[in-house]
Amino acid sequence: TVKYRKITVTGVDASPAVTGTILTNDTADFFTGPAVATLADDSYLMVYGAQDGDDHYHLYYRTSSDFVTWAAAVEVDLSALTDANRKANPALLVLSGGDLWLLFDYVESIGPNGEELTNVYYVTSSDNLATNSTATALTTYTEYGEVAEHPAAAQSAAGTVYLAFDRLISALQMDKDSPGFCGAASPISNMHLDVTNQKLYAVSSVMGVGNKIFYCVSKIDLATWTIDKCWTTSSSPAFPT
Repeated sequence: TVKYRKITVTGVDASPAVTGTILTNDTADFFTGPAVATLADDSYLMVYGAQDGDDHYHLYYRTSSDFVTWAAAVEVDLSALTDANRKANPALLVLSGGDLWLLFDYVESIGPNGEELTNVYYVTSSDNLATNSTATALTTYTEYGEVAEHPAAAQSAAGTVYLAFDRLISALQMDKDSPGFCGAASPISNMHLDVTNQKLYAVSSVMGVGNKIFYCVSKIDLATWTIDKCWTTSSSPAFPT
């Protein structure tokens, strides 16, 4: 449910708040937004996204002259993009000349383990989204390990548009449940990087105050992020403690 709270201020006096509901969507499994902008004629434009019954993702806009009564939802034309791919985190920018930018992040592809490749896209409009340009990528990440989400934009007095977004960088991980790991636990106390052979040696042990516990040493291949070898005090050969 998207609600509003409107307070009118005259001089130093504020009138009682007026509250209400703009829209309710209790059927979509996914909802994103809303983003709101004040247009050149002092009316309002709101954009939000939802998933339909076919598991397709769409962005919609509504307009209002008083922030209380809103027009019916109209779908933003994003026909150049795949319906089944998520479109989220809409942001609006009204340029000084009156044109409008709608920015959002878009899932370009999904990897074998559910990882998502997302980039920031935008469309422009000279008639407040009644028509708009073809969706175009603003960021060009190509790997699942580094993606862009949640855009925001602003225009300076000089007319320059600045874009900000979340840049997400994935981190590889490994623990005692990883294939090839031979220790009972995986606290890492020391590491050595063999740059020449692209191997990482990780010592799993507890070296704090009190009992000292050695678990194992793992040799990790950086290219495949798999364990080549693992040694404990009982392996052959055994790792000395």
